[in-house]
Amino acid sequence: MTFSQSVRSALIDNYGNFKGTASRSEYWWFALFCGLAIFVVSFVFGIVSAMAGFGQAAIGIVVGVLILALIVPTLAVWVRRCHDVGRSTGEAVVIFVLVNVVSLATPVGGGFVEVSGTVQTLAWVVFGLAALYSLYLATKKGGTGEYPE
Repeated sequence: MTFSQSVRSALIDNYGNFKGTASRSEYWWFALFCGLAIFVVSFVFGIVSAMAGFGQAAIGIVVGVLILALIVPTLAVWVRRCHDVGRSTGEAVVIFVLVNVVSLATPVGGGFVEVSGTVQTLAWVVFGLAALYSLYLATKKGGTGEYPE
């Protein structure tokens, strides 16, 4: 699957579709698209807001809206990718939520939630394990043809 086919599949053909499977190439091309979209929008809007004097809050709002717009197709392609490697929808959602919610408590994730000491160390451990497991699933060869509900 090519870059454009992957983006079309995730955003148009399978938007919000949590049934079926997604190949490794579909998942990774769409992940690249999401990363590039967030980078380009942040960069362009950062330059525009600096020239117009909007401030940093405007960039955060625009990027936040973009992330919210991409959350459903991202979750859908992740669930379908997990189906391709024989994992259930429930497991896929738990891993997705763990990686994305726990990252809010880590400094790299923006530190939206103020935690310190043992709690932050625990957040790093949970985030690291969930992220490594999701990387394992995303790179695992699939194609079993059947997936659990």
